[in-house]
Amino acid sequence: MTALCGTVSADMDTEFYGYQWIRYGLTYEADIMKKNEFTVPRTYLRFSAEDKVAGYKGHITLDIAMVEGGQDDGNIDWAIWIKNAYVDLYKLFPAVNLKLRIGVQPVYFGTLDLWKYPLIEIPFEDKQGVFSSADLGAAIIGQAIDGSVEYEIAVYNGSGYKHLDTDLSKNFVASLKINFLEDYYFRTSFSDDGTDNVEAVILGFNFWRITGYAEYLRSVVKVPPEATPGKSWTKEGISLFLSGGITEALSLNIRYDSWNEDTGLTNDETARYIAGLYYELNEAMSVQFNYQLTQPKVADGTPNENLWLVQYGWSWGP
Repeated sequence: MTALCGTVSADMDTEFYGYQWIRYGLTYEADIMKKNEFTVPRTYLRFSAEDKVAGYKGHITLDIAMVEGGQDDGNIDWAIWIKNAYVDLYKLFPAVNLKLRIGVQPVYFGTLDLWKYPLIEIPFEDKQGVFSSADLGAAIIGQAIDGSVEYEIAVYNGSGYKHLDTDLSKNFVASLKINFLEDYYFRTSFSDDGTDNVEAVILGFNFWRITGYAEYLRSVVKVPPEATPGKSWTKEGISLFLSGGITEALSLNIRYDSWNEDTGLTNDETARYIAGLYYELNEAMSVQFNYQLTQPKVADGTPNENLWLVQYGWSWGP
C-alpha cells in the first residue's frame, strides 16, 4: 500500500469539475395545470485521476437531484447516486487505438452518448425506457482509420446504474459509427440481454451551424412471456432532430419522436414534439427555453401533455 500511495502522489493528475441544472416548469394535461415548480434535476460532481505512466484514467460522477421521496423513507425529495465510476486502461493494446473500460460507465448505444442536451428532454432510448444511459460492466472502446470508424463492444448487467443485477443473463451491446464525407455519420447499435433484442440505426450530419439526425429504434421480446391475441411484443419508433445556429451562441432546436408501444396493437402510438432555444451565455453558463407536446396519434381519451420549461445551467472546472 505504501508503494502504491507513493506512485499516486508522484504521477497522478487529478481534476474536480461538474455542472448543475436549475429548472422551472409548467405542466398541463389538456387545460388543467398539473405542475408549477422550480426543481434541480441534476447536479453532477465529477472527479478524475490519471496515471499516464501506468496508462489508466479513472472517473467518478455523483448525481445529486431532486427526486420525489428520494430519501428518509420518502420524507425528503432529494437523492444521490453514482452515475459513473469506471477506469479506462489505455496501454493494454499499444499497437491499436483502443481501451478497456471497467465499471459503471456511459452506454454507447443509439443517441445515448451522442445527445448533448440542446433540448432539455433526455435521449430517445432513455425516454422510452428501452435503455439506461449508464450500466455496470466492461467495454472495449476503439477507433480505426484515423477516427473515421468508432466501435464499442460491451457486456453489462443490463439493470442500469441504480439497481443490482436481478437475473442470470448479461446484456451484450455493440455499436459501430462510421464518419464519412467529413460532415456525415452512420451508426448502428445492437443489444441482446437474453430476453430482448434492441437495435438502433442513425444517420446524422453536422456542418456549419446546422446539425441533425434521423434514428430508427426497435425492441423485440425474444420469448414472449405469454400469448396475447394481436400482441407482437415488438416496440419501435423514430426520432428526428434538427438544430440551426442563429448565432455562434444561440441555436434553435426541434425534435420529433414517434413511438409504437406494440406494433401488433392499434391506437397505442404516441407523438412528441419539442422546440426550444439554447443560448450559451459563456463557456460556463447557458439558458434554455423549451416547449414540449406529447399526445396520442389516435384520440383515445388520453389528454395531451404540454410542458413549458426554462433551464439555467452552470459548470465549473475543465
